[in-house]
Amino acid sequence: MKQTMFVPWLAESLNKKNKFVNRSANKSQKEGRLISRITAIKNNVEPVNDPIDLIFSPVLSKKSRAFDCINYAPTCKAIEDGLVDAGILKNDSNKYVRSITIEAPTRGILNGCYVTIEKH
Repeated sequence: MKQTMFVPWLAESLNKKNKFVNRSANKSQKEGRLISRITAIKNNVEPVNDPIDLIFSPVLSKKSRAFDCINYAPTCKAIEDGLVDAGILKNDSNKYVRSITIEAPTRGILNGCYVTIEKH
């Protein structure tokens, strides 16, 4: 089984987060969780109870700066937490999420991230 959804949100780069640890970064993570939860529900993403792989594919608008793949980790974590909040994933432990892949960003109209859930 394979399910894909587009979450219209990206967190700040990990480089930026390491330089400026503050409350706004935490607020951004909460916003990302909420947006991914709402997106999962709107897209009728089916809950999974078996081990899965998550594939994150960031999309950047023309004016956005691209970062190294690892710098999208805050985006991936917030989206993963949103999937748990929405009841799509039982939890985000290694028992349920076997691997996470962050692909190189592509260009598009809106900033956001495609998330693919692959069940084994």
